[in-house]
Amino acid sequence: MSTVGFYGSRNLGGGYAGSISAAVSRFAAAGRTIATGCAVGADAMVLNAALRSAGPGRTVVFAAFAEDGTGSWARSNVAGVLLAAAGGARVHWLAGGPLTYKLVARLVRRSRAMVDSLDAAGYDEHSGIVGWVTGPPPASPGSWGTVKYAISRRLRCVVFPTGWSASLLPKYGPGSWVQAGAGIWTQAYLWMPG
Repeated sequence: MSTVGFYGSRNLGGGYAGSISAAVSRFAAAGRTIATGCAVGADAMVLNAALRSAGPGRTVVFAAFAEDGTGSWARSNVAGVLLAAAGGARVHWLAGGPLTYKLVARLVRRSRAMVDSLDAAGYDEHSGIVGWVTGPPPASPGSWGTVKYAISRRLRCVVFPTGWSASLLPKYGPGSWVQAGAGIWTQAYLWMPG
């Protein structure tokens, strides 16, 4: 079964919860598993939407901290992840490596672990990553790192630019960003390799 990975900025405002919920629901209705990270902001909104629409059995969280919350920081969604785990969601604890790694390294490696899991699950037109990003580079370095890594793995990559012009979307080699589709997808852009 295909999995769609969701990512995005930690400072994403609650006004985007409806857009996130609509996107997650679309993939959940198609039978997809929903994967996300462990932060506040976009990750937390995705997690809430996934539990509602896909159910805990098709919700996966990649956490940079341990099962007791050790290794988390102020922008971690510890309570939400623990609640999801207690409800039956699959959580990959310390997905970014052991606590001996610095937090930034664990966050980067956690995001890569999510992308690698999507790559290992197999590719189809309903797999890849979808995210809401609050600024072009150098803003949201974690989100853009995830995008760049997913593109390097030849996964489909969709970005919702939130509060900034799509003309500032970065290029990652030969290819271009195109409008992702109709409905809510008119606000999103899909990377098309050249």
